[in-house]
Amino acid sequence: MVNRHDVFVGKSLIHYGEYIEHEWQLMQRFISQGDCVVDAGANIGGFSLPMARKVGSGGKVHAFEPQPILFDCLMKNTQMNGLSQLIPHIEGLGETAAVIETAVPDYDLQNNLGAFSFDTTGDDLKINVITLDSLNLPKISFIKMDIEGMELSALKGAAKTIAAHRPAMYVENDKPDGASALIKWLEQQRYRLWWHTARLFNPDNYNKVSENIFRGFRTVNMICVPMERIDLLPLVPSVLKPVVDGEDTKLMLDGTIDSYCF
Repeated sequence: MVNRHDVFVGKSLIHYGEYIEHEWQLMQRFISQGDCVVDAGANIGGFSLPMARKVGSGGKVHAFEPQPILFDCLMKNTQMNGLSQLIPHIEGLGETAAVIETAVPDYDLQNNLGAFSFDTTGDDLKINVITLDSLNLPKISFIKMDIEGMELSALKGAAKTIAAHRPAMYVENDKPDGASALIKWLEQQRYRLWWHTARLFNPDNYNKVSENIFRGFRTVNMICVPMERIDLLPLVPSVLKPVVDGEDTKLMLDGTIDSYCF
C-alpha cells in the first residue's frame, strides 16, 4: 500500500517495485536472523518490511513513523505481509520526550511525503517524540536513521542504548548545516564512518524498467561501525570512502564526489 502522490517512495515502489535498492543491499549485510533492528523514519515500510523478513520470526524490527497517514500505511503493510516481528511506533525519536505541534502535509498533492520536518510552522498536528533509551531494549544490533535533519537529536536520545549494545548504524547525513556536528558526535562515541551515496534508480530493478525517472537524485548516508567491532569491517565494501570531516564533507554533500558500493 502506497500513496500515489508521493514523488519518491510511492513513485519508486509503483514504477520499479522497489525503493533505493542500493541502500538496502548495504544495510542487509549488517542484519541477521534473530537481530533486533530500529528503523527510524520508517515511512510506509519500504525498508522495515525487508528488515523484518531478514531478522525472521525470532527477531524484532522497531519502526518509527510519526505521520499518522504514513503510519496507517505502515500498519496495513505490516498486517498484509503477516510480519508480527515488525513493531510500528507512531512516534518520532529525539533527545528528550516532547509533544511537537506542526502542520499537516497535504497528502493529495504531488510531494515528497518522507521529507516531513518538525520545523514546519503550524499547530494542527501533534507529534509525540520519545527517546530510544526510554524503550530499554534488551538488545539491538542495527539502527537505520533517516529523519530529515533530526538524526543527531535522536542519536543523543539513544546514547545509553548505543553505549550498551554498540549497534552498527546507517545514518542519513545530507544537511550541510548539521553534517559536521553529526560526524563529530559519532566519532566521540568511538565509531568508524564511511560515506555511502545511493542513486534512487537501480538499473537492475524488480520490474525491469529501463527508464530512469529520478535522473540524478541520490541520497547521502554514512555506515557507522563501532571501533571495537573488527568482525564487522569485512562487511564494509572496500570502495566506500572513509568520512573525513571538512572539505571532504562539503564535496560529498554538493555532489562533487560520490561513494558507492554497488
